[in-house]
Amino acid sequence: WASGGGGGLHVRGSDISVIGTEIRNNQSSTSYGGGVQLIETTAALLRCVIAGNSEYGYAGGSAIEVYRSIASITNCTVIGNYSEVEGAISTNTGDGVACSATVTNCIVGDNYAAQFYEGAGTTLTVRYSDVENGWPGEGNINLDPLFVNAEISDYRLLLSSPCVDAGDPASPLDADGTRADMGAY
Repeated sequence: WASGGGGGLHVRGSDISVIGTEIRNNQSSTSYGGGVQLIETTAALLRCVIAGNSEYGYAGGSAIEVYRSIASITNCTVIGNYSEVEGAISTNTGDGVACSATVTNCIVGDNYAAQFYEGAGTTLTVRYSDVENGWPGEGNINLDPLFVNAEISDYRLLLSSPCVDAGDPASPLDADGTRADMGAY
């Protein structure tokens, strides 16, 4: 439980890479970023599961709040996060400072109040991702990802999942030599 932003991870004024990490069941009560808050940061999140986080403060970013930052979110599973106002992944800037997030090969769903929030003056690009209720962008789909067992937070994909071999064709191949999957696993 964080009384400020970033219930699971708070980064300010730094470059960071977060790889293969689970950020689960965190809360932020008075600010943004129930799971992750990025402020004036360049960040890369790769193959992370960000699930069950909540933000009960001012606005949003229940999973990831990108504030005056540049973020690359690749092959992540962003599931079951809660925000009273905005989205699971939110971009915000208070005064025109550059702010953008690029979401690629991700699964984003079952988040409340929305999957994404793109604040004024920011850029949110979503590509080759499975997004509940859809989102504009090249290669995006809106389908049940067919997790092994979401009830017990097993977010691996069944072989019949529409997310298997559906990632960006320009991404590195999976370990089995096939096209990249969507999601963390």
